[in-house]
Amino acid sequence: MISLEDLPEYLLKKFGMDRFIEEENEDCEKTMLEKAEEMAIKAALKIADGNKSQACKLLGISRSFLYDKLKKYKDIKI
Repeated sequence: MISLEDLPEYLLKKFGMDRFIEEENEDCEKTMLEKAEEMAIKAALKIADGNKSQACKLLGISRSFLYDKLKKYKDIKI
């Protein structure tokens, strides 16, 4: 099985996946799943120009679920 750590850095950067790779000396609190979830929410909100209803449709989630995640990831800017 190939993991993200096995892929070359230039390829990860090209697709914006380099954020998932933890630096050896970095103390990271978020899991890979949490990072992916946060990135997906940010991307959906950006595509929807901050419209939460549209972002929910893009993500296939309810508004209440989105609000729960926005509380969890406080650094998401709308």
